[in-house]
Formats: sequence, C-alpha cells, structure tokens
Amino acid sequence: MQSTRPRSAAGTRYPNHFDPRYSQQPRNSASVFAVVTDRAVRFTEDFFARLELLLPEDRGGDGTPSITDFLVFDVPPIRDKLARNFEAETLPTEDPLVRVHIGAGILVNHIAVFATLGNDGAVEAFWSTIDRSRTTTE
Repeated sequence: MQSTRPRSAAGTRYPNHFDPRYSQQPRNSASVFAVVTDRAVRFTEDFFARLELLLPEDRGGDGTPSITDFLVFDVPPIRDKLARNFEAETLPTEDPLVRVHIGAGILVNHIAVFATLGNDGAVEAFWSTIDRSRTTTE
C-alpha cells in the first residue's frame, strides 16, 4: 500500500528553500523576530524652495538635471538613509539640533541635506546644497 503523505525534500536536487531546515539564516529567535522601524522623513517647503534656486525646472541641454530628475533619482536613496539611521548617516553641525547628510548623488556630484528631528521623532529635511561641477581628466 502506498502512502499519500507528501515526499520529503531531503535528498532531492532542489530542496524546498522555504523549509526552515534549509535556511541560511541563524536560528536564534532574536534574529528572526528583530524588527527595524524606519523614521518618517519629511521635506519642508524651504527644502523645495531651495531646490528651485539650485536646479532648473526643465532638464538642460548640457545635462543639467531638472528638479524632477533630482527628486526621482537622488532624493529616494537619501530619504532611505535618513529613515533607517538618522544619527549614523549624518554629521553634527554648529547647531546641536541640526545634522547634515553629505553624500554623492546619481545626477549631481555631491549633495548635503540639512535636517533636524521633529517633535514626533520624524526627520525634517529643510535645506540642501548641491555640487553640480563635473570633474574631467584631460
């Protein structure tokens, strides 16, 4: 008489990767149940007003990114870093309430985003500087 139970994945060429026996993760409960919550990140009106001064509304013929280009390509990675670990991704400034994230962009060479923590613990990015200069080796 044949059994109707499903066959085990053991010994097969492609084991069931969802089976905990084949997990590559450590099995202690702390790693399984650790939950990291991201902070909310808000960009203030001052941040957007500053972008209007730094970048054109439309993409330039010389490759200058538009505000929309910058918001689509360069801001999301910065937002993600600030949300995941605000203190580690920023440096202190002269004002103890303000921190600055300095990094390389996708469309711009360097960007500095100044931010503070709001009363609710959210990151509030309120100012930026952008270096659009191109370095060439000739």
